[in-house]
Amino acid sequence: MSKVAITDKNGKVLEEEEFITALKKGLIRKVVRIFIFNSKGELFQQKRSDNVFLFPGKWDSSASGHVDHADEKVLDSAKREVEEELGITNLDLKEEVSFYNDEGIHDNMVLKCFETIFSATYDGKLNLENWEVSEGRWIKKEELDKEIKQFPKNFSEGFVNSWKKYKEKNNVSRKHLNKKKTSHQ
Repeated sequence: MSKVAITDKNGKVLEEEEFITALKKGLIRKVVRIFIFNSKGELFQQKRSDNVFLFPGKWDSSASGHVDHADEKVLDSAKREVEEELGITNLDLKEEVSFYNDEGIHDNMVLKCFETIFSATYDGKLNLENWEVSEGRWIKKEELDKEIKQFPKNFSEGFVNSWKKYKEKNNVSRKHLNKKKTSHQ
């Protein structure tokens, strides 16, 4: 059975625990989530396979997964997940934001994680031949927002929370940059 890093609500790693035990106890798992955009600004989303334990058949981020060990760096975990799930190596990942994410309830288990979101731009080939991924798509941000609003059950709750946090972080950054430009002109 695989182990995952366990944190407090602030992301401080406390220990490692078996994955299933961590879920059953409602422990906060350390997670990475990756949003990959193409040069048109579309997000690549994977649909989780029906074989996965958490959120089978739901649309999710481009790639995601657990930090496997207490001493594993989040960037190393993110690179590993991108390679495992999409077949991409040496992707230039940008760390966006870290936060506590209440992922909802699944099979009577309260799912909690401390998550770090990474982003990247990529226009190359993807290899989705992985048991975790059933299909993928590129989607415009506006279309994704509309679909989440109309059909929220089609998405993992963790993804919906993360997408909202990612957009908040990036809108704040743009507003901040615009204020700087106007104040210096």
